Amino acid sequence: MPTTFAFKVYHSANSTRENNPFFSAASGGANAAWVGLTSTPYETVTNDPRIPRPATTERTQQGLTFVPNAPLAYSTYNGTLAGADFSRDASVTFASGLEAQYIIAEAQGVNATNLTFLNARRAIGGDVPLVSPTDAAFKAALREQRARDLYLAAYRLGDLRRYKKLYNVDLWQHGPYTSPVPAPPTFGDAECWPIPLAELNGNPFLKP
Repeated sequence: MPTTFAFKVYHSANSTRENNPFFSAASGGANAAWVGLTSTPYETVTNDPRIPRPATTERTQQGLTFVPNAPLAYSTYNGTLAGADFSRDASVTFASGLEAQYIIAEAQGVNATNLTFLNARRAIGGDVPLVSPTDAAFKAALREQRARDLYLAAYRLGDLRRYKKLYNVDLWQHGPYTSPVPAPPTFGDAECWPIPLAELNGNPFLKP
C-alpha cells in the first residue's frame, strides 16, 4: 500500500445529520468535555502539532477542560501547535498508508526500516531518535506515536484492548480524574462502549 494512501469519511455542512460530529462536540458547551485533553495522558503534551490545543481552557461550559483542535486525521488539521478548529464539513481519514506502516512495525518489531519510520514520527513531536532500542522499548515508543498520529480517529479503544490481550500491556486509565462533577470522579473498569439503554430494555437477558 502506498504511504500516501488515504480513505476518508466525508461530512457536509448541509444539515446536522451530515455534520462532522466533532464540530458540535468540540465547539463549546457541556459536550466539549468528552473530547477534552484534561485527565488524559496527553494533557501535558504541548509540543506536538498532532495533538493541537488552544493556549487556554476554553469552549467548555465549566471552563476547566483543554479541548483539542483538529488533529492529523482531520482535513482541517493545519500542522501548528495551536491547531485549527473543527468544521462542520471536515473529512476524517478512516484508513491510511500511515496506519499500515504502524501495523507492519508492530507485527515485525524493531528492525532498521521500522526504526527509521518510528524516529521520523518521533521527530514531529520533538522527541530524540531512539538508537538500538530493545524490542520492548521500540514497541512502547511505537504505541505512543501511533496514539498521537491517530488521535481522535476512532482507533484508541481497539488499540487498548489489543495491547492488553496480546501483549499484557494495560494502558487503560485508572483511578481518579479531574472533574467539576461531585464524587466519585473515577475511571471505571469497562473496556468496551456502554450498551445502549434501548438494547438493554429490549433484551431482558442482556446484562449491562
